[in-house]
Amino acid sequence: MHVLSNNSGQSSNGILHSKGSDAGTDDVRDYGSRDDWNFSFDQKLSNRKEISDQEIIRIVNDTFPLYVVLRDYNIQFERQYSPTGWTHRCACPFKDHNDTAPSFGYNSKEDRFNCFGCNRHGRAVQFLAYIRGVSVVSVARELYFNDIVYNDNLNVSDDNLIDYGKLDDLLFDYANYVREFKSRHGNDIYVVKYADAVTWNLDVYLRKHAMRCSIVLDDLVVRINKLKEQIDAYEG
Repeated sequence: MHVLSNNSGQSSNGILHSKGSDAGTDDVRDYGSRDDWNFSFDQKLSNRKEISDQEIIRIVNDTFPLYVVLRDYNIQFERQYSPTGWTHRCACPFKDHNDTAPSFGYNSKEDRFNCFGCNRHGRAVQFLAYIRGVSVVSVARELYFNDIVYNDNLNVSDDNLIDYGKLDDLLFDYANYVREFKSRHGNDIYVVKYADAVTWNLDVYLRKHAMRCSIVLDDLVVRINKLKEQIDAYEG
């Protein structure tokens, strides 16, 4: 089990703070400021009637990453590889759902959640609404019409942030490379055995790290390039 937690290891019981609160300025980023949204807070208020609730929800969801919300609520996940991005799962955190099996999923590619038990889904605004027991619109308006900051004290090297799209691209590219190598030699039995022997090193690495979600993409790139060099050496 792993925790999306802040660097101090302490629960913050929610991420949102109004400007002027006790939140420090060194470990927060202001997403409600005039500079970030390119128009002033007064203009936001004056344009209240001109912006629909759905637009406000969209803007806030694009501003506040869900993974930061989940981390600061100390949501504990089991992690698994998934080409579709559903890499994290846990028991549903919403109080009115007595989840006896891990039904709550987080998509690390799309930064959204879905509970396959209670059918709640969405992004940061929807999660905060469900966890607080209030309306989605009220959460979105609170964040949009007030100057809000959130704790973005995140270690960007955290392996929770692995780019599974890039991982898929690397593996498919290598598979095609090996397939073309075999094809060039008419799928000769000795060529096939040679390619399999070279690829065995990659299989060992993936078996070791995939289950623990500890794959390092830069390391994987280096390994795959070396395997390609070994395959090319057969023709040298």
